[in-house]
Amino acid sequence: MQLPGVGTLVASQLLVACGDNPERLSSEQQFAALCGTA
Repeated sequence: MQLPGVGTLVASQLLVACGDNPERLSSEQQFAALCGTA
């Protein structure tokens, strides 16, 4: 939560998205696709 614009809600969403398999998110593009913004 040290990044600007990242509050508790966004940080929680990031943790849920990564879950127990952080290998899923090896790039920003993969994270964007996971969030549906790509």
